[in-house]
Amino acid sequence: MIKGETYIFKVEKAEPDKDFYLLSLYEVEKGRYPLYFLLEKFHSIKEHKPGDIILAAYLGEFIGKYPKVSQKVPSHIINVLKLTIPEEIRKRYGIFFSRAAALRKSHISKVGVWGEAGLLSVSQIVEILKPYLPDLKKHVPIPFFIPAGVNDIPEKEKSLPLSFVINALLPSPIENIVDYLYEPHLNKITIYLKEQDMPRFLWKDYVNIKLAAKLTKLAYVVVNVESNKEIVVDPYGVASNIKESYNPIIEANTHLLYK
Repeated sequence: MIKGETYIFKVEKAEPDKDFYLLSLYEVEKGRYPLYFLLEKFHSIKEHKPGDIILAAYLGEFIGKYPKVSQKVPSHIINVLKLTIPEEIRKRYGIFFSRAAALRKSHISKVGVWGEAGLLSVSQIVEILKPYLPDLKKHVPIPFFIPAGVNDIPEKEKSLPLSFVINALLPSPIENIVDYLYEPHLNKITIYLKEQDMPRFLWKDYVNIKLAAKLTKLAYVVVNVESNKEIVVDPYGVASNIKESYNPIIEANTHLLYK
């Protein structure tokens, strides 16, 4: 099996008092691969029951003798997007996926859309992909598509386009940003907001900012211009001279997408 690749599994056991599901590879000759796999519940997109057929990515990690799989790692999200959205559609509209982010305690993911479609608005991208959303939501956290521009940034490049770094905060009202300071050499961006807009950008448990930071692999510093308080989200520890902080400023409700 290849690390990061997506495979079809059958749920064998789903016990309420356990923090994992026991899976087997679906319709695969016995003896060729490990007999059982574990899907930890925080790596699952929803509750499963015995007999369910699901997609998940092989992690190349083990709990005891059991290999681990996940429905939330970026490679799985991108794999499912490519499996679900026909190549003909992706070519017709110039759609490329190369970045995705999800969180253990969230049912939402963010996906960077590059190519010609990367110049469209979120609503235009959703309109193109709308026929495929029901199938996508069966196998990945609910995807929110982020317009990312024409070209993904090669690894050798120093920085991401500012437009993508700002767009990563969508669906928050990015037009309400008072000011910003993008410092790619420090791997961070500072966003200045009015107090009334803080909940609309943070969401409960800072889900929105955390997803943006994971998608861009940057630190996001969010400053309340009225109180001068700030929070820092740096999930990869990439930024220079800052300390991550999760001190609550305002509690917010998670947005519901694609109802």
